[in-house]
Amino acid sequence: MGYYPPLGNFKPSRIFFLKEESRKNRANRQLADDMHTMGPTSYAFMREKLKQEDPNKEEPSKAKVYGASRKRKPGKSYKTNFAKTKQMI
Repeated sequence: MGYYPPLGNFKPSRIFFLKEESRKNRANRQLADDMHTMGPTSYAFMREKLKQEDPNKEEPSKAKVYGASRKRKPGKSYKTNFAKTKQMI
């Protein structure tokens, strides 16, 4: 996450702005329907892992990284629908 200073250090108008901004960000995050499922794993680490798995040790394509970053685990429930992502892969 990030560092959030105590709200007591801000003027009331700034507190209102922070809460309003937070509400907007929460709503916008709910609109995302093509989220990666890698958790804290970085894309650089994912690319390196795919490169090591390749028999020729070649750099993976963007499409391969995209597909690998959106794998779903069987039996786990996700907030987003996988149909659109599967079509894109």
